[in-house]
Amino acid sequence: MTFISLPAGAAEPFAAEDNGDGTVSIRCTDPSIIHAEIPETLDGKPVTALSANCFDGCSELETVTLPEGLTRIGDFSFQGCAMLETIEIPASVTEIQDFCFEGCLSLTAIYVAEGNEAYTSLDGVLYTHNATQLVRYPAAKEGSVYTVEAQCGTISPWGFTDCQNLEAVTLEQVNAMGADCFMGCKKLRKINLSDGLTELIGAAFAQCSSLKTISIPDGVTSIGDRCFFGCTSLTEMKLPEGLTSIGEGAFFGCKSIKAMDIPGSVQTIGKEGVGFTVDSEGRSIVIPEFRIFAPVGSQAIRYAKENGIDCQGTLTPNQLLFGVIGCVLVILLIVGAVVSVKRSKAQKLAEAERIAAEEKEKKLAERRAARKKQKEQKE
Repeated sequence: MTFISLPAGAAEPFAAEDNGDGTVSIRCTDPSIIHAEIPETLDGKPVTALSANCFDGCSELETVTLPEGLTRIGDFSFQGCAMLETIEIPASVTEIQDFCFEGCLSLTAIYVAEGNEAYTSLDGVLYTHNATQLVRYPAAKEGSVYTVEAQCGTISPWGFTDCQNLEAVTLEQVNAMGADCFMGCKKLRKINLSDGLTELIGAAFAQCSSLKTISIPDGVTSIGDRCFFGCTSLTEMKLPEGLTSIGEGAFFGCKSIKAMDIPGSVQTIGKEGVGFTVDSEGRSIVIPEFRIFAPVGSQAIRYAKENGIDCQGTLTPNQLLFGVIGCVLVILLIVGAVVSVKRSKAQKLAEAERIAAEEKEKKLAERRAARKKQKEQKE
């Protein structure tokens, strides 16, 4: 992308790029700018877009006015604009790309002009027009509790990043969360996740240092890399049956968790995914007294042994069932063997008694025959 500086005498501190359709995209060239008013045209061409990183690093920017006719706000457009408090999105804007307000730590509200058919503002929070997707919750918005709109099913990447006042959030119907969604929300203590979630992407709750407990829905099958990285207050973590993967460093630094039950469904655990933190010198170590409980023969048991983590094998319901069935079969075999031995002994005893009876009868018959013969001889 090539930007062309404005001709001498131009008042606006911007550079422009020709979009090839008679319009231009612009970016700010003055990192010390405090008040910015984007013109509707530059060099006779309509301004239709803020380029990616348009105001990146303009840490003194306090106000900005966007013109009607602007249609796109590029990635990271206001990154690092730590003094920007409010902004109004024109009715003409149809595309707001990812991470636009990253690092806007003073932002209290994002407004949208009437007539915009792509976006809306609900109490200063930026949503898509029908409120099915939350685009950005302002980092400095007042209020400690927030419930996402009932119809909202998706949170954009970095949707709540670095929110300074939030302590509790409820996601009623949200079934998809973008990367690093709540990263850096240092006051966040409680969050209610929707049962529709199936994965936690990336560093979703990284550095949420006040988060103590969280219930992960049963449908979640994947926990991403560094998902709970640095959640130092987290003391309880119940992983759902059906979880298949735990990402690299997913629970790194969660030093208040002393034990974790890992279901047998987990097939992969990334490097230092569970049970690791840093010592006083910043070196990676196993959390003291940390223990993994997992089914005998599972990936979690192998992971624990490979990393020198204390572990205890458990039996799954199926293993218990098979064990009970095995015990019953052994008992049946033993009983059968005992019965067989007894039957064999009884058969042998009966045979011996039969033979004895036959011998006795034979001897009696011989004695009768001898007496009869003697009697005949006397006659």
